[in-house]
Amino acid sequence: MHVSTTLANIAQEPDKQPPFDFYIFHDLLDKLELGTLRDDINSNIKLAPKDNDLYKFKQSKDLRSEVSKKKLTPSIESFIELMLNKIKPCLEKETGLTLSNDKFDITASRYDRGNYLLCHNDDMKDPTRQQARALAFIYYLTSRPWSRDDGGALILYDSDSSGEPVKINNYIYPKPNTLVVFRTSSISWHSVQEVFCKDDCRLSINGWFHLANPPAISNEPSKTIEPSPYEFLQPIPLDTRMEKFFEDCVNSQYLLEKTCYFIRRKFKRNSEINLPNFLVNEKFLEIGKALKEAAESVDNLQLVGPYNKRNYKRIKLDCLPQVCRDLFDAFRSELFFMLLSRFTGLDLQPAHLVHEKQVKDESSDDDDDDDEDSDDEGD
Repeated sequence: MHVSTTLANIAQEPDKQPPFDFYIFHDLLDKLELGTLRDDINSNIKLAPKDNDLYKFKQSKDLRSEVSKKKLTPSIESFIELMLNKIKPCLEKETGLTLSNDKFDITASRYDRGNYLLCHNDDMKDPTRQQARALAFIYYLTSRPWSRDDGGALILYDSDSSGEPVKINNYIYPKPNTLVVFRTSSISWHSVQEVFCKDDCRLSINGWFHLANPPAISNEPSKTIEPSPYEFLQPIPLDTRMEKFFEDCVNSQYLLEKTCYFIRRKFKRNSEINLPNFLVNEKFLEIGKALKEAAESVDNLQLVGPYNKRNYKRIKLDCLPQVCRDLFDAFRSELFFMLLSRFTGLDLQPAHLVHEKQVKDESSDDDDDDDEDSDDEGD
């Protein structure tokens, strides 16, 4: 059985050196076997939604150990046998690893339009359970080869000296009847690009080979606890620019004591506040347009964080249009902290800016709590 260790014919940049070891098996099944396996996965295997901040796709239970034998058609059973009886020995020869027959994970996954999987490394070592992932695999069951317009690529990342993913190395787009295998480690960073394709789904069979004899203790250095990336804001002193911004841009209803009083009551009950139409509509549209125009230029954007955590782009402060900078500063101003204090009843404002008209004390709020149900009944 022939295995390739290059990304030729499957990667966007086929001649580029991958950041970790790959083993590619082309044309694993004949055309009839491929079609039967695809149909059997679609018709016989239940794929349950998996959805949170890190991923969105559908996945089956483990085909070997958790799916009912009644659901395993001959084509599915044959594929599992192929992975264990032919692919595993071939990989052991290529890698020098001794892989387990017992610890072998295999599931089916389906990514529809809009689905994705964020950056991660698949590295899992659990000596207490005698588990250690050694090789990850993906066998593509798409109906045709995919391209950049379809999305759904397996994205590979280069790591820095601390092992964090900092740069995209390559894109591997789904190609039917291709088995992609790679070695898992603390730097095997990869993700699944969001799927854009409308006429096909990113269907695959995927999983991990485990080491037969996992090490009792990992030799990898322990991760250090990082400091919080967030700053404690020091309010910007009150000045005429901030006063003018609040006068011109903030909905005047939110500056009324009566409005603050009712917001404060709801905050006390719900521990959150919602301030619709906080900005004057004309200013809201102006700021939104200015932000969109600023974000269109790549030169105005700054990448924050490695790809596996807190990864996003933000507009550089010196590239913000003035009206946007005014809003940014307003949210950090002493005047806004004072307003938040009035909305919540919490002591957030600087001591020298305590408002002349004191916020009604908590006992006053308590006296009015009995009226809340009647006040909110018509909401």
